[in-house]
Amino acid sequence: MLEHDDLSLGEYGPLVRMEVLDVSKGHLQGNQFYVLLAEKEGEYKRKLTVMVGAAEAQAILVKLRRIEGPRPTMPDLMCSVLTRIGLGIKEVTIDRVEDGIYYSHIDFYTPDQGIVRIESRLSDALALALRVDAPVFCLEKVLREQSIKEKGDGVISIPITSVGINVLREALKSAVSEENFEIAARLRDEIARREQLGKQEDNN
Repeated sequence: MLEHDDLSLGEYGPLVRMEVLDVSKGHLQGNQFYVLLAEKEGEYKRKLTVMVGAAEAQAILVKLRRIEGPRPTMPDLMCSVLTRIGLGIKEVTIDRVEDGIYYSHIDFYTPDQGIVRIESRLSDALALALRVDAPVFCLEKVLREQSIKEKGDGVISIPITSVGINVLREALKSAVSEENFEIAARLRDEIARREQLGKQEDNN
């Protein structure tokens, strides 16, 4: 774990430096991809998987694998604009997970206001960070709760709180068809919990 000089350290808690390792295609939904992040330092090299769409996966992958496209992508354009107006990216921080969605913010250097913080989709933040070699941090609590477990033979276990409800529904179908009723019950309960939260939000 790294000591961090961010002014919000007291608000968020200890942060862990992460690195983007790879992007892979999801098995349950054809239009979904997963970004794999790993602890940059430390003994255990804990990992996170973050679900993203096809366009977001491509924006991350082309930079991760140093692929030169014929035209600039939107993250390339954004970085060019930031450079022209004198803004720099200090770092990206993953600060929480809610109902399978990772939330993050970007800290920007500004010429006259110091550090300015802006909320961002994690996929967009990662695409920008890769283009300017900005560090990516994750709240220790998030990494501890959401890190994947490797079971051998290429099988991994992902916390159900770190994936979207549509993936949970597909996983439930798969668990029922395989007669894995213990897993199916957990998935069903999580889906019901999220659907209930959705109804409460609609009524507010």
